[in-house]
Amino acid sequence: VAGGANGAIENDGAATGTSSIIIKHNTIVFPAGRTNTAFARFYGNNGTDTNVTLDQNLYYDAAGTLLTVPAKDATYGIVGNPNFTSASTGDFTVTAGGAGLNAATRSDSLSVTTDIYGIARPGGGANDIGATEGIGT
Repeated sequence: VAGGANGAIENDGAATGTSSIIIKHNTIVFPAGRTNTAFARFYGNNGTDTNVTLDQNLYYDAAGTLLTVPAKDATYGIVGNPNFTSASTGDFTVTAGGAGLNAATRSDSLSVTTDIYGIARPGGGANDIGATEGIGT
């Protein structure tokens, strides 16, 4: 979701010809075996692109390989299994024990107040990282 009411990817569209992309509170899953390449491409010029900001995202390799949080998200980013209900059938709600549950400890003007289904955030002690709030919503 880019720039929508429930989105956490925001492009400021600055009139100067440059724009900033902020990727915040997302679950980012990389295909098995492509993590290093995917990281370098994902956060722009191997991390040197100052127009890309990563903030408190959850990183996971689909093969279950433990990843390293990109340097741009090292302070607040986390690595772990989101425990999707059934990713193979397109159900990206989470089950108990998901690493993103109640994990968003930072909030600001970009924090969203509802999840992709319109459920109020936070549903627990803190916002969940990812598109859905709560277990199996």
